[in-house]
Amino acid sequence: MKTKLISLIVAILLSFSLQGQTNGQLSVSVTTSNAGGQFTPRHVVAVWVEDDSGNFVKTLMAYANEQIQYLLAWQTTTTASDETCNTTDAITGATQTQHTTRNCTWDGTDFNGNLTPDGTYKVCFELTDKNQAGNYSEFSFNKSTNSESLNPSDAPSFNSISIDWSPSTSIGIAETANKLSFFPNPTDKNIQMNLENMSYGKAQITVYNMIGSIVINNTIQLPTNKVVNMDINLLPNGTYLVRVNNINGDKAYGQFIKQ
Repeated sequence: MKTKLISLIVAILLSFSLQGQTNGQLSVSVTTSNAGGQFTPRHVVAVWVEDDSGNFVKTLMAYANEQIQYLLAWQTTTTASDETCNTTDAITGATQTQHTTRNCTWDGTDFNGNLTPDGTYKVCFELTDKNQAGNYSEFSFNKSTNSESLNPSDAPSFNSISIDWSPSTSIGIAETANKLSFFPNPTDKNIQMNLENMSYGKAQITVYNMIGSIVINNTIQLPTNKVVNMDINLLPNGTYLVRVNNINGDKAYGQFIKQ
């Protein structure tokens, strides 16, 4: 009975985490211009993602040091999440001395590294060249299994805007996906994963816990014997879900138990 229950939970979570939480990449491009301040062309600028309710998700870019306090919108939304001016994984730097085209990306995860649910999100832009608030704009897009390309109209300080969401192929519980095997399973420290049905090349290994959060996300070169050793010593005891994609389009999924 317990085995059947775990299998049911795994199936539900795999379906949710791999279909309702699409992997992919958001590419953002914008050309900045002055905000009418006394320090122009020197300026500070931030680009970040919020969910549809205005909750902070992740900073993509933050060029600001001493004048960071004047990026008021960015500071407000990050502070509301107890993550004041969080720049995890973001492009960062000092005050900029000239305007140019800025490019940044988002991998669909929040500042904790967890894959976000599909839905409507906002890309937020803020720039100031004075000791007070400057210009702010936001643009909505849909994170889903479908691609989306937006070219919003120019906004104050933000021109030639491009916002492109490109989903990765997700496997769900597809019959075409290979099933992974693990040894030993259950285990307490190390585990071997057999990828004999995958072709050689680079592969991305993503491990989820039972609430759908990513706990391991590595890219490796598949070894000749197609057996991958994983150190799971630091993971809490429990059941984990694993998805593997490689550059040739091969997919595999499975589960192991840490005890």
